[in-house]
Amino acid sequence: MKVLITGGHGFLGEILSRQLSIGHNVLSLGSSHGDLRTHGALDKYLNEFKPDVVVALAARLGGIGDNINHPSEYFLDNLQIGVNTLNSFKNYSLSLNKNARIILIGTVCSYPKSPPLPFKELDFWNGYPEETNGPYGIAKKAVSEYSFCLSRQFGVKCVNLLLTNLYGPKDDFRPETSHVIPALIRKVHHAKLNDLTSIDVWGRGDTSRDFLYVHDASQVIKHFVEKYFGPNNYFNIGTGVEITLENLVSVICSKMEFNGAIKWNNKRPSGQPRRVLDNSRLRTEFDINFTSFDDGLAATISYYIDNQNEIHAQGPKFGV
Repeated sequence: MKVLITGGHGFLGEILSRQLSIGHNVLSLGSSHGDLRTHGALDKYLNEFKPDVVVALAARLGGIGDNINHPSEYFLDNLQIGVNTLNSFKNYSLSLNKNARIILIGTVCSYPKSPPLPFKELDFWNGYPEETNGPYGIAKKAVSEYSFCLSRQFGVKCVNLLLTNLYGPKDDFRPETSHVIPALIRKVHHAKLNDLTSIDVWGRGDTSRDFLYVHDASQVIKHFVEKYFGPNNYFNIGTGVEITLENLVSVICSKMEFNGAIKWNNKRPSGQPRRVLDNSRLRTEFDINFTSFDDGLAATISYYIDNQNEIHAQGPKFGV
């Protein structure tokens, strides 16, 4: 098949592009190919490449701190990227390839703040997201609803995948935008290099997350590229395993041989109180053996240690 990936040069996009390139013709688009916040930026690539499947990965992404500091950008950028991508795809599929499909990559951040655990797809609309990433989560949720509108009105073929927290080698380790695992790895490494006796950790130790190794996420998306599940569908993409922040910090410190004290900064936000996805619907469609958290974390730490000079030379991340 011909597969076009937006956000194809990012953390998940690079891996997905490599995996799909084995057996498929892949066009991987990054920021150098145009700004998807601009109407029609995707048109020429769709019309010239004529993909069978589009994977919409492009998004503005970042951790809690960046979401708090730039809520309007997280809302507007993700809304514009999603709506423009869907509009371009609708026009393409209606005029050139009525059998083309689009896979929207959504987020666990769109779920309500405290739904019953584990999160089920049926609870997706039953409340407001956790406040620190509400603008981002609502924008992505609105885009998913727009995809269903296009499906009902125009027959656009779309499926929505709701990804949990990703981690792995080549994650974003920059302090301005990193998520919890790369942020903690960098913090512990800094403490060791500078002989610090403690590290400061945001929030509460009983906060929990469902962490998904980035290569596993790519394998799941590849499966959806190769098999059509029909329109108007949500699928949770997560391990179904809940890991507390306290346990995460303990494991990272142990693997990095840091014996200092952990100082919990409860004045700083920790985001959604608890988070774990019900992946039973995914498992009925796809038999996947998820990478163990121990192995995935070890690979992520090794990547950071081996590439720390290059990572530290990166400037702050701005824009999409």
